[in-house]
Amino acid sequence: MLKFSEFPVRIIDVSQFNDNAETDYKPTFEKLIAEGFRGVGIRVGYGIVEDRMFRWYWEKAKGKMDRAPYFYFDFYSHKGTGMRIEDWAIEQAAFCANLLRADPGEMKLKIDCEPSIFDKITLVNASEYARGVKAFIMEYFRLTGVWIEIYCSPGLLWVFGDWFKDLDLWLAWYNRLITWKDILNKVASYKWRGQVRIWQYASDGDINNDGIADGLQLGLESKFLDLNVFLGTEEDYSVYCGGTQVVEHPASEDPEDETQAIPAGNTREIAVKKVASVVNMRAAPMAGPSVPIFKALPVGTTVECLERIQRPGEIWWRIGQGQYCAELYNGMTFLK
Repeated sequence: MLKFSEFPVRIIDVSQFNDNAETDYKPTFEKLIAEGFRGVGIRVGYGIVEDRMFRWYWEKAKGKMDRAPYFYFDFYSHKGTGMRIEDWAIEQAAFCANLLRADPGEMKLKIDCEPSIFDKITLVNASEYARGVKAFIMEYFRLTGVWIEIYCSPGLLWVFGDWFKDLDLWLAWYNRLITWKDILNKVASYKWRGQVRIWQYASDGDINNDGIADGLQLGLESKFLDLNVFLGTEEDYSVYCGGTQVVEHPASEDPEDETQAIPAGNTREIAVKKVASVVNMRAAPMAGPSVPIFKALPVGTTVECLERIQRPGEIWWRIGQGQYCAELYNGMTFLK
């Protein structure tokens, strides 16, 4: 069974629901930091309503944890007003951008896409929902120059057409038994081209697999909390939090135009080598039970390096989307 501690970068996410408004106590992050959490997702708001705890969390985490703002996309509050979904989405994006204008945080904004009890996403309204999300994304880019990421479960990926598929994901898939390869296979089945950056693998708050929710012990006012891990190395995470790379992508004049695609980030070819000894391919640049082998490259295979990741005693190559192999590992050289 997956252990939270197996991942080098662990992330929590919080909102007003992790605070009890009827008490004087307000959650802080000292215990989370002591437990090894590196980042925190903080809800900015929803619709045109600011999360009651946003400013408190934002300031308390500043300089202590890497902050990932997220904003719940409200698909229903405009109904009955005569407002188009695109216009309502643009209003939400402007509201969110204004709250983050002075301090956008260390990670990109994530738009929280999930059904509500008021209006589930079905074949009937999926197109309208996607148009709204697209309008939000494009307006936020117009205001900030930043392409945001999508938070959703695998069960909602079918809603998003080709235009969305170069965006990175924060994927909510509650299953401690799956591996990174399972995640990559899942998103690949929807022909998704962006990377899964963060995986929310549980909402039970049990960080040590003892069957007990640990939220209260970690300084929050809720037993249960969402558990997230960054899918990558320490180096990947450092780059991820080091700023946002603006990709040229002119805004569409027609919010229903699905012909444009956001270009994927450019990669630089570093080297081409041949496999000297059978080399295993993994879904991340590391070895271990949480990153199983899914393919073996035979001797003589030509490998093109898109990114070279070097750590003490080991060197990994990224040779494709979610495809990594070792140049040097455990004293052995696999690529020459």
